[in-house]
Amino acid sequence: MVARRRKRHLTEEEEVIQFLRKEGFKEITKKDKKELWYQEHLRQLERWRKEEVGKPFSVRERKALYGSKPPATSKAKAKHHA
Repeated sequence: MVARRRKRHLTEEEEVIQFLRKEGFKEITKKDKKELWYQEHLRQLERWRKEEVGKPFSVRERKALYGSKPPATSKAKAKHHA
């Protein structure tokens, strides 16, 4: 039963990804993260976060947004979620 829910969730996620691609959206690449437009967009996000939430992004959130490589997961977490 859990597998069904997971599979259904992945299917919905894939549908959303396909819809966004059809609409002209694309994934942000490592090269894009170095571009000026991306850096300015992140500065705007940080200002919004401070105004609306009252605190800056956490270290983990900042790495996910600014980092050029995907966040690493520990082997223990990977085994636990598998």
